[in-house]
Amino acid sequence: MTADLEQSFNLLPWHDSKLLDLCIARSAGGDRAWLRVSLRGPQNTHRMVQIEFLEVAIVEASIDVDAKRVCADDISDACCTARSPWIEGLAKGRPYDSFDEYLEFNVLLIPPGGSVRILAKAYAIREASEARGP
Repeated sequence: MTADLEQSFNLLPWHDSKLLDLCIARSAGGDRAWLRVSLRGPQNTHRMVQIEFLEVAIVEASIDVDAKRVCADDISDACCTARSPWIEGLAKGRPYDSFDEYLEFNVLLIPPGGSVRILAKAYAIREASEARGP
């Protein structure tokens, strides 16, 4: 299942899509994070989606808001991985926590816009009309 999540996330058309919103919320189901993204489609069309990250442990964001605006909110790339130096560093710094079931989701904006890194167990993608926010 982890490999399927990684592959499906990595196959989304990230380059030149637009990061519009980042939201973090606590609910009865646990901590969640949402990204509202305008995903690039064929012939430069876009579709609005909400990407919800489930069972979130960590959100690390470094965003230069002015640079993001100047670069039209564009995403350079995004990836998902089950193993990374970031996860290994977290595990070393928190020896009593287990991150074995977690995935790193990393969204990179066009430089110097910054990035959003999320440690979560899964994600779901919904069309904006079906999206549920906090």
